[in-house]
Amino acid sequence: MRGKCLCGEVGFECDAAPVVTVACHCTHCQKTSGSAFSVNAIVAGAAFRLTGAYAVYADQGESGGSVERCFCPKCGSPLASRLANGMVAVKVGALESDEDVTPVLQLWTRSARPWSKALLGAPGFETNPPSA
Repeated sequence: MRGKCLCGEVGFECDAAPVVTVACHCTHCQKTSGSAFSVNAIVAGAAFRLTGAYAVYADQGESGGSVERCFCPKCGSPLASRLANGMVAVKVGALESDEDVTPVLQLWTRSARPWSKALLGAPGFETNPPSA
């Protein structure tokens, strides 16, 4: 899996297939994506590498866990979020490779826009699933 930002200054590679692809409706993903939800391919942190001079915004997710939001300081494109559990949420919109990254779950549906859950048709959780 590989991708890059809009201006091409920052890229990423991942040597592992996604564990799962999710649509997250939390208010933080809404703000950082500029949309109603963010689609994320969840991968093992050890398999993920960012290249180029990227910036990090240290955030605390709605669950209380730390989230390092990695983005391009030049064009502002969000690329990935390093999660407290050691996984990385790769922003599917930044992919340049063609893996099947269809969301199979929706998270934080309690924060979803009233119309947005129905767009995906995937099962949902009001917050994180019990095993996350």
